[in-house]
Amino acid sequence: MDPAWRQHLEALNRFNAWEDAQLRGLREDYASALAWMAEAWDLARRLNPEGWTSAGAGDEHAEQLIRIHKALERARLNP
Repeated sequence: MDPAWRQHLEALNRFNAWEDAQLRGLREDYASALAWMAEAWDLARRLNPEGWTSAGAGDEHAEQLIRIHKALERARLNP
């Protein structure tokens, strides 16, 4: 597997573990979970303002996810 893809997957795994740990105690408390999600959304918006304000951002993001999914599937089938 390409080292860049491996690093990307490792980063995603670290984020997923962090997110799970953050939400572990909030699942029963809707108000806290909603506040956490709003903070996460605001952080993402500040880090990538163009991605949150352009009309085609959703389509571009979906296309990027499709490309990543296809590349990961190719990597899985051709180790």
